[in-house]
Amino acid sequence: MTWLILIVRLGRAAPRHRRRVYAELSDGGAVRVSDGVWGIPDTGFHRAAVNKAERSAAAAGGDLLILATTPENASSHAVLEAKLAERLKAEAAAIHQRCDAFAVGRPGAPAMLEHEDRAQAFMKLQHDAHRLSDLDVIGLEAVVSATTRVAQTVRLRGTAEAA
Repeated sequence: MTWLILIVRLGRAAPRHRRRVYAELSDGGAVRVSDGVWGIPDTGFHRAAVNKAERSAAAAGGDLLILATTPENASSHAVLEAKLAERLKAEAAAIHQRCDAFAVGRPGAPAMLEHEDRAQAFMKLQHDAHRLSDLDVIGLEAVVSATTRVAQTVRLRGTAEAA
């Protein structure tokens, strides 16, 4: 897999513009390499996020410098994949915790919410799991485990509401 290296150049743009561009990159699956430098897998899904961030940077008076890696610099790929794996594993762990919260039924936990709020929480959980699966271009077991856990939680929810 090749990666795109993105150098965000916003000059004196307002901090809100910088935050918007960084959020778009992060939401799209990019990993921060250093201040203003991001790495993102070179796929169609990820290119859409790059295009969106590029438009936001241009609207702020800046731009993105986009460089592509090559198979010859595989050591760079390993560093970027490790950063992506770290990020995706953290997100998968957070999804597991949210599933656990539905199961224990402690006060304030999603299981204790009103029906409409609980349904929204389940929809957000499913959305986040789907998004995480889309971002996982390296095939992590932690992501598969999290998406499986969400499916189990949703099935249990359906069973509990039918009873």
